[in-house]
Amino acid sequence: MNKLLKRTLIAAAVVGSFSAYAAFQPGMTMVQIESEIAQRAQQGQDVATIVAAAVAAGINPASLTAALIMQGFPPSQVVSAMVSAGQPVDTVVQAAINSGAPVNTVMQAAISAGAPANAVMQAAVNTGVITPQAAVQVAIASGADPTTLTPPTAAGGPPAGGFVVPAGFNPFSFTPPPAAGGGGGGTASPS
Repeated sequence: MNKLLKRTLIAAAVVGSFSAYAAFQPGMTMVQIESEIAQRAQQGQDVATIVAAAVAAGINPASLTAALIMQGFPPSQVVSAMVSAGQPVDTVVQAAINSGAPVNTVMQAAISAGAPANAVMQAAVNTGVITPQAAVQVAIASGADPTTLTPPTAAGGPPAGGFVVPAGFNPFSFTPPPAAGGGGGGTASPS
């Protein structure tokens, strides 16, 4: 009887160590993260539950965002869960967009989850996939208050003292292109 008890305890310890090995752990490779996500999805866990476990284990937020999207979870749910879990907005937005998620979907999900619209816009613009003007339009369409928005810059965030507008700069000025097929250089006659 004593031998049977020992074997049972050893078997339980071995099984327990294998299940602990399969859990999220710091330093996991992308393949390991994706495998753990797939396993948890097969067990019926939702995105928020998987994100909570991965965040608690210290998984890199960019890797986690990308892996969840690559495993087929809807980008809007991934971004929303990541932002709600307190992960860095710029990291999550950029990772989602760089993983092929539609920029509008990513921005709308992040803003709807409570991320600051200005941070979301700047992160999206930093990917090079959306222009600053389009980012502002998406933010407004996502429910951001237009009076609180600061247009993002294509080169990154604002300088330390805020935005600096060069003297004589008029963002609404326009120089029309030359007329099609024209030889240029002519003058208009009053006739």
